[in-house]
Amino acid sequence: MLGQARAVRIQFKIETTGLDMLSKQLAAMARHSSSRYGSLLLAAGLAVTSIASDASALGSSRVRASPRVEIFDGNSLLGSYLAGHVARSSRDSDNAAFYYRRALAKDPGNQDILDEAFQLELAAGNFEAARGLAREMVKRQSDNTIANVFLGLDAYKRKDYAKAAESLKIGQKGVADGEPTLRLAKLARAWVAVAQGHADKAITSLEVPSKAAWATHFETVQRAFIADVAKNRAASDLAYRTVYEKKPPNMRIAEAFARHLAFWGDKEKAQSVLTESGADATPLGKVLLADLKAGKTPKLMVSTVDEGLAESFLGIGQVLATNNGVDAAQIYLRLALFLNPNSDIAKLELAELYGNIEQYDKAISVLDGVRNDSAFSLNAQIRKGLYLNALQKADDAVALLTSFWRKVQRKSKFCRRLLPWKALAKSMMQQFPTMTGPLL
Repeated sequence: MLGQARAVRIQFKIETTGLDMLSKQLAAMARHSSSRYGSLLLAAGLAVTSIASDASALGSSRVRASPRVEIFDGNSLLGSYLAGHVARSSRDSDNAAFYYRRALAKDPGNQDILDEAFQLELAAGNFEAARGLAREMVKRQSDNTIANVFLGLDAYKRKDYAKAAESLKIGQKGVADGEPTLRLAKLARAWVAVAQGHADKAITSLEVPSKAAWATHFETVQRAFIADVAKNRAASDLAYRTVYEKKPPNMRIAEAFARHLAFWGDKEKAQSVLTESGADATPLGKVLLADLKAGKTPKLMVSTVDEGLAESFLGIGQVLATNNGVDAAQIYLRLALFLNPNSDIAKLELAELYGNIEQYDKAISVLDGVRNDSAFSLNAQIRKGLYLNALQKADDAVALLTSFWRKVQRKSKFCRRLLPWKALAKSMMQQFPTMTGPLL
């Protein structure tokens, strides 16, 4: 539990092999730490090595000893710094943020701790704390990219568009061309320009190809979104056709293109895009196709600047999450929710990220925020059941999914449009082999 992790002293009860491993971890941390703390961590590693040797000697006696080692005071500067490192290596951003916050209070002038603390507050979704740290960071390092990007987004939310544009411009200059943060700073500047009434300028800024092919593709999608929000059909048509023609087509892009076509009156072509791409087989694609056949005009995938900005960070976060960029993905997905707290797809992505690193409690907490009337609510309930099962709470999982199944039966006509139920039932039975009766 979080409270248990915040003990007054950090205690380790480890066998000899565990002490050896701890010693190696401390030495590795020393190599990657500032000179100020590197020497202290190295000394700690040597101390643990000595303890391990003593424990090894004890092991030769008839009585097996399991040494209890109290290494650092958890309230000390070094103890807090070490505890933060350990928590971060376990991708426990909440506890890591707590310990780095404590370390920073004891050494407020340390740039390394400030940088780590800021990023951890973002990853944990503690935006109030992150705001203060970001302001302090730019005082010391005026071109710090992620701090300027966050402050730019914060200014945008306060409708201070001039300040937002200024911060994002500085952030864009402070990073190499291939870095995802550069793309986000560039895209965020474009969306802020739209908010300022300069949509044509925003579209033009995204027409120059980037050096990285993935970046050009991503920016073209965003250009299509911006042109739609600006009601520039010609520009959005061109951008959508450019990205849609790539094979195989991305399902989300196909859905966005279909919505674009239907919005501008070509519902027949929109249906064709869904069926040709296979997007009609996805949960949202099924709903969209049914709406089109009923003569309804669906909303655009991105209808506002808020949604467009959030979509930018969501997209990069999704890419990083699927390519083992977990730490950065947490930050970008959190920022997507900072910009659009109602984005259920961002909540699902963040929950899946937590589930993939086995932080199931956090995943469930995020899924609790998915709205009951959302098209993603069914998916959220299923995932919550799977995560409860992973936490050895099978009874809770059964109760949740049984209740969910009964609700589904009452809304069966709606749900048949969303999910292939035979496949869903099979999947649930594989995850919960003891389930019978009410579920099937």
